[in-house]
Amino acid sequence: MSRQRSACMVSAALLCLTLPRLGAAQEAGANPELAAAMQALRPGHLVRISVGGVRDTGRVAVASSNQLAFRPRRRMAPADAVPTSSIDSLWTWRSNAGSGALIGASIVGGLGALAGYSTAGATLDYEPSPFKRLGPAAAVGIAGGLVGALFGGTIGSILSHWTLVHPSRP
Repeated sequence: MSRQRSACMVSAALLCLTLPRLGAAQEAGANPELAAAMQALRPGHLVRISVGGVRDTGRVAVASSNQLAFRPRRRMAPADAVPTSSIDSLWTWRSNAGSGALIGASIVGGLGALAGYSTAGATLDYEPSPFKRLGPAAAVGIAGGLVGALFGGTIGSILSHWTLVHPSRP
């Protein structure tokens, strides 16, 4: 009897946890993919939407599972509220600054560490031990990594792009 009761309680708890998510999916026109995309949007995100074949670009003011309010990019106007069920496509602006900074830091930092290791002790009359070469190698590698991250992040932010969020590509 105790096992049946505990199984019933677990089933009821799982049902209570999943019902709000099902309700949010139904509010978004029975499209859980669009509901998840709307939940990920934050105020200030740059979006491009298409409603009835008309495309508009703006910044998100408020995003919920049943509507999207955004400020159009080109005109000074109050936020337009669009029901999510009428959105044909939703695009977000993505920056590559983080990827560019990581790639730049890795490449320039690695080359800097190699140059620091190979030139350590070049002005000395004797050859320093490999352990004593690690200090200059680390210093030049860290400095090179910071410079590489700066340039890589700048290049990555220039190479930003639009990403299709809804409908997703197969």
